[in-house]
Amino acid sequence: LRAFANHASPTGVWVEEQLIREAGSRSTGDASNAEASAVFLHLVRYLIAAEKGDDFEFLGGLPPDWLRPGNVTAIRNGLSEFGPFSLNLEVSRDGRSARLRISPIDGRGSPGNPLCILRVLRECGFTNEDGSPLPAQITWPWKSGLDLRFRRN
Repeated sequence: LRAFANHASPTGVWVEEQLIREAGSRSTGDASNAEASAVFLHLVRYLIAAEKGDDFEFLGGLPPDWLRPGNVTAIRNGLSEFGPFSLNLEVSRDGRSARLRISPIDGRGSPGNPLCILRVLRECGFTNEDGSPLPAQITWPWKSGLDLRFRRN
């Protein structure tokens, strides 16, 4: 993901790299600009929400940098194999609290569950609102939403 981001132009788009004329007409192996955009979006979505067999995993690849004060990580009206969903993770401006909301997900008859990986939140010093340690992950039933509040000392 960082490699793709580092190759974007200052305007946030990708250009196709071309060989100089003297090098001939062979390919550089560079992906097209449209393909680079699609791969970038797919990778970002995979960090936040990923179908894993019968389960739907959230925040499994969340980078710690995204938990800075005032940051919001969100997918609104996303599509998945398990039905539409929305996710919103908002860190307070002072960085001392956060709130995670995930909309109810249908599941479409899957025997699995939605699950949220809380490892990165825990590693960044967040606890449950009551101060108890966060578990590595949490699951809940399909057709139910999730609304969690965290605090950080």
